Order: sequence, then structure tokens, then C-alpha cells
Amino acid sequence: MEHTTAFVHCAQKILVEFIKENFPLVTKINYVSDGAPAHFKNNASILNLIYHKRDFGLDVSWMFTATGHDKSAGDGIGAVLKSTVRRDTLSKNILMSNAKDFYEF
Repeated sequence: MEHTTAFVHCAQKILVEFIKENFPLVTKINYVSDGAPAHFKNNASILNLIYHKRDFGLDVSWMFTATGHDKSAGDGIGAVLKSTVRRDTLSKNILMSNAKDFYEF
């Protein structure tokens, strides 16, 4: 599994389908990203943003923040979730090799 623009597009498709099915009143997705320089060096990422409405049927905005700044409650929740899953999988000798395994766990 590689973190390429194609991978991101496929992940977005899965996530947007989930959002549209479970939260039909959502009309816009707000992406938040740190490490903005890496995104601006990849024109495919910007094209993905430009064609988001056409590809997925939802409006979009993309907020770039400085790396390591603008932390929110979501960062803490993510940290607790990952550490809890790691502790549980290690104690039960469960191997996770990709995001799908993590999601299913």
C-alpha cells in the first residue's frame, strides 16, 4: 500500500460513499491537512480537489495547517484509539497489516 494520489482518491471514494449513505444532509466536506508544502508539490492533489464535486458529488474545502500545529480534540481521540487498538491486538496476538484490518477490528 502506497500513499499516492490514486490511493487517496480511492480512499476518498469509500469515505464519501459512507458519508452520503449515513449522513445524507452533508453537502460539503472540509479536509484538514498539515504538511502543506508536500501537497503543493503534487499537482494531482490539487486536481483531485478541483474535480471533487464532479467525482464525488459534494462540495469541498481544504485547509492547510502548519505541521505539528492546530491540534484539536480529534488528534487526542485518534491517539487514544490507536493506542487502545495496539494494546488489545498485542495482548491477543492479532496482526494488522493494513487500514482495512484496523477498521474491521
